[in-house]
Parts: sequence; structure tokens; C-alpha cells
Amino acid sequence: MTKSEIQEKLKMLSTQSSYPCLSITFKVNPEDPRYEYALKRHLETAKQQLRDQLGPEHSEQGAQGKVILERLESMTEELVNFGAGCRGYGIFISTGVQTDICLPFEVDNNITIGDSFQVRDLVYNMGMLEEYLVLLVSDNKTLALRGTDSQLSTIKIEGMPASIEEMGTYTDDDKIRFTHMSGAHRGSGPAHQNGFGHQGGSGVMDNPDNLINYMLRIDQALGKYLQDENLRFVLMATEKKAAHFLKTSKHAGRLIGTVNGNYDHLPSLEIGKMAAQVVQEKLAEEREAVLDRLQNAVGQNLYVAGLQSVWQAAFEGRVRTLVVEKGYQAKAVVKQDGYVVDPDANTQGQAEPVAEDAVDDLIEMVLSKGGSVVFAEDGKLENHQQVAAITRY
Repeated sequence: MTKSEIQEKLKMLSTQSSYPCLSITFKVNPEDPRYEYALKRHLETAKQQLRDQLGPEHSEQGAQGKVILERLESMTEELVNFGAGCRGYGIFISTGVQTDICLPFEVDNNITIGDSFQVRDLVYNMGMLEEYLVLLVSDNKTLALRGTDSQLSTIKIEGMPASIEEMGTYTDDDKIRFTHMSGAHRGSGPAHQNGFGHQGGSGVMDNPDNLINYMLRIDQALGKYLQDENLRFVLMATEKKAAHFLKTSKHAGRLIGTVNGNYDHLPSLEIGKMAAQVVQEKLAEEREAVLDRLQNAVGQNLYVAGLQSVWQAAFEGRVRTLVVEKGYQAKAVVKQDGYVVDPDANTQGQAEPVAEDAVDDLIEMVLSKGGSVVFAEDGKLENHQQVAAITRY
């Protein structure tokens, strides 16, 4: 599954609110000889918790539990074969929902039965990842890889030349396009050096006409793919080839960063490690930029802070971007048909609903109304009461 597909599923799950909602997550580790046994034990534990918590089948909750148990049985008959890149797995079942998600990151083994699906940790982890493309351009080949973190797989992009030998002659039309594009944005991603690579290269690519034509064809194919898949990319090439590519590219705005060197013979795992470092640095910069945007929103009157104020803004659908410290949790009483949340109220013996983690419910509310969520390191929002929002109006 792509990142956008996973995010859409998480957004759908965040809109569900009915008891019982069963959430099961577990780490995928098929190389461990005890893994299959441990997974079966984990799923059996989930089934037993359903029986214990929902009671006998003749009761209303017990009847609902039976439906969920049957769905869980059907979904877990063949769960030991997972696709490449699946490092964690989630199963989510209620009387109205039955779905699973293959995750590109590790998760804790966990079972939750409540009135909503537990997706906060998954939303957080997805926010720390970006699905991206690596474009490797060298003397001998052009290679495209796609994935998240350091887990990359080679892909074929339609129309992209595999090497300069595949190119035809350099035409006047190409030359005109190159002249027109010579002032194009060159990109500003960070450049990295690493002992795996080396500078240089000679031969047919040193012919300027051949090189320009080659780069133009790569960029044309790359741009269509990036736009169709809504991805950004990391460029791996020598300084000379990277400069040529970025000079002519129409898509430098989607550049995350550049790794300089010639990596023809580097395994995809090592390529992934190098590219992942560039991506994580970029994402860290962008998270810091969100804090700057939050501060700017204060002066524009597009800002609320504190759990109670942010909750009301989210209830009204005004939250564009929620920013919350990743470890922040708060038990609270929910009042006035969900419009008001009171973390200071005594939660014992309340006739009104009690949110065991109102922050988790807040995240789900924002996602369900089309907002986005950004997690900050604990302590970063000390001046914003640990949770704040940029509002739409």
C-alpha cells in the first residue's frame, strides 16, 4: 500500500465511533522461527478478550462480539504471508467496519476494544515517514527506486531511458527546450558526501549534446510519474550530472535533496540508508517550519491553543492543522453533546461521557473533518499548552 492509501484508511477509521471497535496491531517478523506461534497466540488473546468483555452471545453486546469474532476468524486464516516492506500490521473490526493495513514501520503488539479505533500511534508514525522516489543517474544507467524510510524497491517508469545508449540523436527541438529551461529553478536540497561513492565519470555522457538530451528525457518521464503518484524525490548523481539535471528540470520543486557520487554498484539497501538520511533531515526541517507557521498564525488570528479551545475549534470544523506533543494525553469529561471537553472535571461517577484520552479523540476528530495532524517533540509546545491549531478562519 502507498502512504496516501494508508492515510486514507486511517482517516476512514478515525471517523468511526461505535462500541465495540476492535483494534489489533502486531509486529511482522517472519524470519523469527517463533513468529507464527507468537502471532497465533496474540490473535487468540484478542478473541478471548472479546468474549470476556462483551459477555454471552444472547446479550446485545455478546451478539455484536460474535459478529466481530467471525470476521476476525475469516481475516486471520492466512495471515502468515506478508508482502515485501510490511513491517507491521493492523486489523480493525466493528459491526460496520472490517479492514486491515500493512504498515511500513514496526508497531507494538497491542489489542484494544473501545468505542473508537486506536490509530493515534499509526498516524504519528505515518507522519514521521514519507514515501518517496530515488532517482539514480550515473555513467552507465538510470535507476528509479520507491519506498519509505530505507526500504526501497526498484521500479520501472514509463518512458525513462535506462541508459544514455538508449537515446536517439540530439535534436534542434531539444536544444530549443534546453535554452528555454536554462533559467529553471535549480533546487535547494542538501548535498551529502559518503564513502560509498566517488566523483567523476567520462565517456559518451561528457558530450554536452548527448547529456542534455538524456537529462531532458529523464525529467519528462520523472515529472509525469511524480505528478501521478504525488511523490517527491531524492537525486543521486555526481555533482556534474546533478547540476545538469537540475538546470534543465521542470520538477526541481519536488526535490527533497541530493546525494552526490556515483553509486552504480551500491545495493538498494545501502542506497536506501543514504536516501533515508536526506529525507529525515528534510522532514525535521518541515516540522520546525510548522512551528514557525503556528507562531505566525497567532498574529493572523488563525490560532487556538489548549485542549478545551482546540477541541471546540475541531468540533466546529475550523482546524486546518493540529500540532500536538507526541506524548500528550489527557483524561476528560465530554459535555454539551460533545462540544465541550473538561480535563479538570472529576471523572469519577460522571453521568456524562468520559474520554480516556481526549487528545486521541481530538486527533481523530480533526482527521475526520479533513484537517492534518503534526506531532512535535515533547516540550516543543510548552508555550502553547501542549496542543495548538492553525485554523481555517
